[in-house]
Amino acid sequence: MTRIGVISDTHLSLTQDLRPLARLLANVFDGVELILHAGDITDPDIFFELFADMRVLAVAGNMDRFRDDALSPPTRTVHVDGATIAVAHGHGYSGSLPDALLPVFPGADAIVYGHTHVALCERRKGVLVFNPGSPLRPRDHRGGSVGILTVKDGRVDGEIVELRSLRGTR
Repeated sequence: MTRIGVISDTHLSLTQDLRPLARLLANVFDGVELILHAGDITDPDIFFELFADMRVLAVAGNMDRFRDDALSPPTRTVHVDGATIAVAHGHGYSGSLPDALLPVFPGADAIVYGHTHVALCERRKGVLVFNPGSPLRPRDHRGGSVGILTVKDGRVDGEIVELRSLRGTR
């Protein structure tokens, strides 16, 4: 079984005190083998400082000006324990993002995306569609959130983790 941390839409900047987020993420992502970032990092230097001791794969979001395809390509496909996980930020698609992304990644067992800042974990047409929300800039009633994917024998399951201790901090 493999545990994967999932985060998106961090919108990191030098003006933020990231210590509370760093402590919380170190706890939430303790024991994960990989972190997937679904875009809108905004500052890669801060991001890599935040996750210095973890393996991170990211995709570029619409707010990522650095656009280094080696660092953050527009999409990624990751193979873990017999499962295929596709990652995209989600900008540039119209309508329901899960429905728009399904035909883009045929054969994926899970599709991870961001852009909306709204957490979602559900199956559509047998595929897990997963948006971890945003830890610092949520656009729903939950408050900040990230996610955990669990992969076992080719099956991907997801969990949204609400970051209650970050409410009110931006």
